[in-house]
Amino acid sequence: MKQIRLLCRTAHTYGFHKNKTGFDKHNFRLDELAPEERNYSPELSPNNVIYRQGKPVEPSQLTDLLAEIEADQHNKLKQVKGGMSDKYVGELNLARSKSKSKLKKWVENASNPLERDFFNELLAKVGIDKIHAKTELKRLSSFGKIKRYNNKKKTIHKLEECNKLLTVNDNGSMSLKVISSEKIFKIPDKHGISISAEDWNRLIDQFHNKFYSDYDAYYTAIHLDEKAENPHAHHRLSGYNNTTRQFDLPDHELNLVRKLYNKPDLFSSKKWSKLSPDEVEQ
Repeated sequence: MKQIRLLCRTAHTYGFHKNKTGFDKHNFRLDELAPEERNYSPELSPNNVIYRQGKPVEPSQLTDLLAEIEADQHNKLKQVKGGMSDKYVGELNLARSKSKSKLKKWVENASNPLERDFFNELLAKVGIDKIHAKTELKRLSSFGKIKRYNNKKKTIHKLEECNKLLTVNDNGSMSLKVISSEKIFKIPDKHGISISAEDWNRLIDQFHNKFYSDYDAYYTAIHLDEKAENPHAHHRLSGYNNTTRQFDLPDHELNLVRKLYNKPDLFSSKKWSKLSPDEVEQ
């Protein structure tokens, strides 16, 4: 049996990218490029095949598929943030951080032991348990006259609003998260082997099911308009893990390396975001 080299390159779409479907528009040949910018022959583009869930997609349906991908990314971004926008979650995080600083200050400067214990207990709840402003304020008022009561009342109400953060699966910024990914498969021309669109799709489907089953596959695009004699494939998948409910694709791929090469302690089991530049290059 002849052995050949199969090349696979990865390109990620991150949260900070404004055009999160740029790869898709190009793969569907829906992008508007000047002739000198094209790396393909438009007259051959009708020969391209887009597979979705194992079946070819009609060219007339590509615009709908593009809209579906865009909607899926938007919905998953909201889902991981408990249905809230990344901006609003950031505002709540800032408000909660400022409120915690106030609580610590009030613990240190409490006028009596009851008030000190109250703010200590409230501080322990932040980010862990729901805070009910009405109940907490009733208890605080029972201690007698409270200095700067209105300021403390406002802070406790703000902490109640921050209860919404308890529903957030990933409290970090989405700007550096991998929202979607593309795997580009090619066989070097030197091997003189051409794979049909059907076989490319079958191969990539098996690849996805084996290594990326927790991530939704958007489609596989087989391009015959760049080198008709040697088609290559673009496989697009979501960066959202349906099991962990987080955008954690780089961590998943790092764990794949640990598993495939039998190195469970590689990089001390650190997450991808914690790797140093030297570790990433390795």
